[in-house]
Amino acid sequence: MEIGRAFPLDAYALTGTQLNLIQQAEYLLESKCLAEKGFTLPPPVDQTDVPSENRLVVRFGLGILSEAQQFAYDIPPEYRDPEKELAPEALPAQYSEALTDALLGPASDRPELSSIEISGHKTSVGVGYTQNSCMGVAHNTLGISLSRSQELSMLMGSAEVIAIDLESQQRTNTDARMIQVTNDWSACMAKRGFTTPDPTEASLTYGPADKATAIAAAVADVQCKYDTDYFGVSYGLTVAYQQQLIEQQSTELEALAASNRDILDRANAAIEAG
Repeated sequence: MEIGRAFPLDAYALTGTQLNLIQQAEYLLESKCLAEKGFTLPPPVDQTDVPSENRLVVRFGLGILSEAQQFAYDIPPEYRDPEKELAPEALPAQYSEALTDALLGPASDRPELSSIEISGHKTSVGVGYTQNSCMGVAHNTLGISLSRSQELSMLMGSAEVIAIDLESQQRTNTDARMIQVTNDWSACMAKRGFTTPDPTEASLTYGPADKATAIAAAVADVQCKYDTDYFGVSYGLTVAYQQQLIEQQSTELEALAASNRDILDRANAAIEAG
């Protein structure tokens, strides 16, 4: 889990660290290209290292007793991004426009991006660029197509992976075994004086309450999850459904995994070259 492989689908997803590495390589390659054209690319947004929450807790709800006892349903401070410093003053408009044209290509030549559909919902992400622009040169060096560059701007780095992830969540939530364990958890909470149908409702109902009530509810929430094996059932069902969906799309996913490896290899090479 510490290396980002808690679920079967993780083998085909890109972690936040890997996506940051790709962005770092993109920045280096774009900076070199722009320098040859007489421009200096502004520094990237600082990616401050923040400890990650337990992935199973993030996925299935509050689950660390010591955190519940201290913070109730609030995110512990150690997991929060520190306040960012104010961005530097914007570049002069004329220079900024010229740099943008060098980075992305002339506005009139940039292709219109197609929206990406995930589980029936369309979303617009990414930025259009010409192939001979500095971004185009960088992406070509990294083996990233225009359509893939859009997906790399999303969590997990692939619309296909996100769709499978959402489908596995839906199947888990509607499984009779999940419904039963959720009911068992709700009954356990009721015995402790808290009326709530599921963990999501508990955080909404008792999270905003006074601190003592919120902590009491959060502690009961965690204890009931372990008393009913809520995490075990949730995790087991999610893994099973992900595996089913992966087997149905194994050819496409293996091609995606190979593409991810190639991009990461190229990104590492670009960074090592400086």
